[in-house]
Amino acid sequence: MQAVKSRSHGLRPALNLLSKPTVKRSWNRLLYKLRDEVQTIQQQGSDVIPSISCKDIHTAPKSFQDELRKRGVAVIRGVIPESEARAYKEEIEAYVHANPQTRAFPPQDPQVFELYWSQAQMRARLHPNMLQKQRFLMRFWHSHAADAKISPAHPLTYADHLRIRQPGDAGFALAPHVDGGSVERWKRPGLEGTPSSRLQGATPGYAQALTAVLHPHLQLDKTMVNVPRIAPGDYVAWHCDSVHAVDKLHQGQGDSSVMYIPACPATEENASYVRRQKDAFFVGVPPPDFPGGEGETNHVGRSAEADLQRSVDAQASQSLGFQPLDSNDAHLTHGEQSVLNAANRIFGF
Repeated sequence: MQAVKSRSHGLRPALNLLSKPTVKRSWNRLLYKLRDEVQTIQQQGSDVIPSISCKDIHTAPKSFQDELRKRGVAVIRGVIPESEARAYKEEIEAYVHANPQTRAFPPQDPQVFELYWSQAQMRARLHPNMLQKQRFLMRFWHSHAADAKISPAHPLTYADHLRIRQPGDAGFALAPHVDGGSVERWKRPGLEGTPSSRLQGATPGYAQALTAVLHPHLQLDKTMVNVPRIAPGDYVAWHCDSVHAVDKLHQGQGDSSVMYIPACPATEENASYVRRQKDAFFVGVPPPDFPGGEGETNHVGRSAEADLQRSVDAQASQSLGFQPLDSNDAHLTHGEQSVLNAANRIFGF
């Protein structure tokens, strides 16, 4: 929610400029649309999530592109060769075995490991296929304004942890939520100290929880569906504002192992985060968004800068802030050039 300045009344939410009937009509249109979507999801189940082979993205049919924009989630199959993806997991397990001090939860039966800087994770994040697919996905959400200071074509790498969930596990489950929060980002000025019930369960700085009580129109019992069946090396991507969850019980025959490999577009704020993330990498501590502590500072076999210099290309180094972003491309808008130059200054170039 934007705020407009008034000489006599200070800050006033821009929403006040809309009449109540206008807001009500908009809300009712949304409810009708939601009812249609609930029926569609019930009919299609997991097939509602579009998928495509890695080799076909440059000729992706319009039907896939439209569904990706609409759903905010997709499966790209075969981004990493299956044998290579399996090898990553084996390396991770050996890394944990060599470093029993690794933090993980739940403590009595570890499923999620607070690891960010293992060599396997770094290779997966910076794999040429991974970066290419992230650029492909990000171009679906961009600004048409030539002066917008954002460049989706230059994704920055966001280091995250990983999960190895064993069959039968019921301890690691996540209810429907949105990772980056939601309505608290548009709260009225002056409400910073209250998770008022008017904000539908949103708490500043925390994930947005969704429940049947607070969000009845979403019909979560009908609209939350599993992703399609996937294989090692497939990339499941979802927009950070989409609702997702983790099954209460892992009913598979083998472990459910996931490396979380997010990316974000180049903006000044994101570049500032990546600069701090790079500093964390140098010493082996968790990235800024994650729990502190010594992390992997004393881990045997942790990835180091020398490993990256030997094994990654220029675009991979740029995504980590190790090399300057290319701001000289003639196809860039004024806003993109501006933000890339700003990012390079933040990175120290």
